[in-house]
Amino acid sequence: MVQRAILIGVQDYGVTPLTAPAKDVRDFRDVLISREIFTADNITTLIDGGSTVDGPATRDSILDALTPLYYDQACDRLLVYFSGHGASWRVSSGASKLKPVILCHGVKNFGRDGAKMIDVEELLERFRMRGPAEQIWIIDACRNLPDDPVRPVVPTTGWGDLPVISARRQALLYSVAPLAQAAAIVGGNSVFTRELLEGLEGRGRAAVYDPGHGSWVVTHRSLCEYARARLEPGMADWEREFKLPRIEFESDPAPRPIRVLDSSNAPRPRGVSLEVMPVSAAAAISARLEREGMIAAQWPPHLQSFEVPPAAFRFEATLSGSEWDSVDPTNAVIDTREVDKIKVIVSARVRPPIFRSPNKKNLVPDAPAPSISGLVETGRRPNTTRASWIEMQSDDRAVTLSIRMHGTSLPPIALGRTDGNSLRSPKLDPGLWNVVAELAGEQLGSIDIDLPARVVVTLRLIASMPTVLRNESWAPDASITTSLESPSLKLSETMGWIQGAVLPSLLPLIALKAFDKTVLEKLRTPWLKPNTPRSGQTPISVALALDGDWKGTLKPSLDGVSLSVGGGGPKKKFVAELNELAVLTIRDAGLKLSETFEREPNRNIAVLRVPGWGRLKFAVPLIPNRVASIGVVLRAAGRFEMTIASLAPGFDPRSDHGRSATSRAVAIAARLISAGSYPDVDTINEAARGKWVDPILGALSWHAIENREAEFWDGSRATIARNMYGAFPSLADSILFLDWLTANSHDTVHARHQRADIRDGFRECVLWRQEWPPLEKVLRGTHGLIARYLPNDVREPAATVWRPDRFSTVLSDQPVLAASVDKLANAAQAVGNTDHWALRRRSLIPPGLVWNAAYFRGTDR
Repeated sequence: MVQRAILIGVQDYGVTPLTAPAKDVRDFRDVLISREIFTADNITTLIDGGSTVDGPATRDSILDALTPLYYDQACDRLLVYFSGHGASWRVSSGASKLKPVILCHGVKNFGRDGAKMIDVEELLERFRMRGPAEQIWIIDACRNLPDDPVRPVVPTTGWGDLPVISARRQALLYSVAPLAQAAAIVGGNSVFTRELLEGLEGRGRAAVYDPGHGSWVVTHRSLCEYARARLEPGMADWEREFKLPRIEFESDPAPRPIRVLDSSNAPRPRGVSLEVMPVSAAAAISARLEREGMIAAQWPPHLQSFEVPPAAFRFEATLSGSEWDSVDPTNAVIDTREVDKIKVIVSARVRPPIFRSPNKKNLVPDAPAPSISGLVETGRRPNTTRASWIEMQSDDRAVTLSIRMHGTSLPPIALGRTDGNSLRSPKLDPGLWNVVAELAGEQLGSIDIDLPARVVVTLRLIASMPTVLRNESWAPDASITTSLESPSLKLSETMGWIQGAVLPSLLPLIALKAFDKTVLEKLRTPWLKPNTPRSGQTPISVALALDGDWKGTLKPSLDGVSLSVGGGGPKKKFVAELNELAVLTIRDAGLKLSETFEREPNRNIAVLRVPGWGRLKFAVPLIPNRVASIGVVLRAAGRFEMTIASLAPGFDPRSDHGRSATSRAVAIAARLISAGSYPDVDTINEAARGKWVDPILGALSWHAIENREAEFWDGSRATIARNMYGAFPSLADSILFLDWLTANSHDTVHARHQRADIRDGFRECVLWRQEWPPLEKVLRGTHGLIARYLPNDVREPAATVWRPDRFSTVLSDQPVLAASVDKLANAAQAVGNTDHWALRRRSLIPPGLVWNAAYFRGTDR
C-alpha cells in the first residue's frame, strides 16, 4: 500500500507567535515512524525553525506538497496533520456562515494576509472525489473569530477542475469546535496533540476491537474519543460543546484504521477492584459490573479483584443500612481499558446544615443541588422476534435521538419514528449502548443501556429544559444564532431557540430586552414593550423564572411579585409576564448623594419578593448608562440560581459584531461561575483582557486569579484592578481592588502619600463607616490618573460618565460578588471592627454562592 503523511507546523507568526507546533510535528513524526505507521521516506515535514530539508510551512510549500496527490500521483492513503494558528473566516459582510482557515508561515495581519491562508473547506472539497483513496485530515488550531474588523480575502488553491474519479474515504478531525480557541502547554505540546500522541500508542479507549481485522486497532474516531475523555474532566457543561475535539466530517464508509495493534500492544484483561470510602461503609455496599446481561464482577467480597476483559461495562451500586444516606456513583460506565479500581463514596445520614445569623435565627436549610433530568429507563421486555432494539417514548417531535455502541468507532445511529409517540432503533447487537437526546443541536441528556439478546428496552424521555421554555415553538431543524465572539455558548438573540440547559445565563439577555427597542422590534412576542433609559440613568431589570419539581410544595404565583431597591417602597413594574416567566424593571435606581456614611449600606441592595416562596436580597451593580441585568431561577425549598450582568442596552451600529458582545459577556461569565468548575487560564485571561473591559467579568477574573498568580503573566491582577477602578469607580468591588492595588505598591498609583491616603480612607470610611473628607478628593485624582491607562474604547465613556460628585455614593454600596464581601469581612476583622456589616452579610450568603445574595423564607421578616 502506497501512503503519504504531510506534517505541518507553523509557529513563527508576525503576530502572536506560538511555541508548540515545531515540537508537535517532530513528536508526531517520531511516533509515526517508531510505531511503524509510516516510514520516514513517506513523511513530508513542513516546519518553522526545524532542521529538516522540507522547509517552512508557507502556503506555497503546503500546496506544492499536496498538488501531486491531487493530480493522480499514486497513493492509497494520506494523513495530513497541521499545528498552528487557525481562525473562522466570515465569507461575506453580515453573513452568518463561517469557514475554517489555517494561517501559514508569514501571516502578520489577519485582515491583510488572506493570501497566506488556506481555506480548509475548499481544500477538502477538492480532494473529496480525487486524490488518495483514504484521507485523514487532523487540524490542531483555533477556530475563533479574530477581532480584526477587516475580512481577509482567502484565495482558492488555483488547481484546475479535473474530472472526478470516485468518492474518497475522508475524515476531518479538529481540535476544537467552531469559535473556540485551542490550548497549548508552554514548552510542551499543544493539549490536543499531546493526547493524540498517547492515543497512537494504543492507550485506553484509543484501542478498539475491529471484527473486520480480527484485532485491536486505532482509528481517527477512537483517537478523538480518547482525547475527549482525557480533556473533559473539569470542564463546564457548555465548554464541552466547544473546547473538546470533534469529528468535523466523516465519509460513509469511513477511512480504515490508522494503526493495527499487534498482540504485544493490544489491551489485555486486567484485575478490577472496588474501593469504598469510608471503609466502614463497605458492608452496606453491593456492586457489580455487567455487560450484555452477564455479570463480569460482583462485590462482596469487597477485597476481591476480578479479572475482566478490556471493554466498557455498566457499573451499578446499591446501598443498605439506615446509617448511610447515599452512594456515588450509583451507576456509571466503567471502561476497563483505562480503569482497574472503582472508587465509590458513601455519605452518612446527617441532618442538613443550618445557616445562622448572629441573632441565632434559623434562615434556611442547605437544599441539595438539583439533579438534571435526562433519559429515564422505564423497563425491559422479552422480544418474541429474537431481535434486540431500544424503543423511545417521547411526545416532543423536535427532540432527536441517536445511539452508539461503547468501545467501537461506529458513528451514531439515528432513531426513527414508527408510530405516534414512539421511536425505535434498528435491530441491535447485544452490548453496551449510549443513547443521546438533542434539541436544536444542544444535548439534553444521555443514558447507557446494557442491551441483552432478544430484549426490548423502553425509555421515557424527560427533556431537561426548564418548564418556562418547554412550550416554545420548537422545530427539528431549528437554527441557533451563535455568538460570533464567544467560544463557549450557543445563545439566542431573539428568544426564538433558547437553550434551556443554560437558562440562568440567558435570563439576563431576556431582562435586557425590556430596555432594548432595536431588539424588541425583531421579537415575535408582543408582551414586551420598550423602555429605553435616559442618559445617566441606572436601570435594573430582573428576569424571573420558575423551574424544577414543585411536587409536594405549593408553587408560588408570579402575580404578587415585587422588586425594590435601596430600602424604598416596593416597585412593581411588569414588563412581561407569561406563565412562569416575568420581567420586572425599575427605570432608575437613583444616584442619591450621601454626605454621611450609613451604618447599614443598602443603596444598591435589591429585594425580590415572591409570595409563597420568600425574599431574595442581592447587590446590584449601579453603573450609569448600563442596565443591571439579573436572571433568577426559583426552585422549591428555597433553592435559587442567579446570574448578574451589567450590560449596555441597544444596538451598537459601530460594532461589526452587533449584539454579540452582550452574548459574549454572559457566556464567559457562565464559564467562570459554573458550579463545581475550576476555570482554566485561557478562560480567565479571555475575561480579563484589557481591551475589553467589563465590570462583572473583570471582578470575577480578579478573584479567580487569587492563589493562582503563578499561572498568569506578571501584573495581570493589577491590570484588572486598574481597569476596574478606571472604568467603573462607582462599583463597590472596584474600591476593594483599588485598596489592594495601593497595598501592593503598583506604579499606577505612584505617589506614596496618595497610596497612604487611599489606605487610610479605606479603613475609616469603608471599614469603620466614618467620614473622612479628603478621601473623595483623593479618589477623584486617582481616577483621573488611572483612566489614562484605559483601552481607547472605554477611556472616553469613562471620562464623560463618572463625575466627581458621584464618588461618595459607592462607599454606601455593597459589593456584587460574595468573594468581595468575604475580603471586606476579613479586612474589618484585621482592623478590629467585629461589628462590621460585611461579617453579618457573610453569614447570610450560602457557601459556594458567587453573588452577594441571601434568601429569607416567606414567613421570615
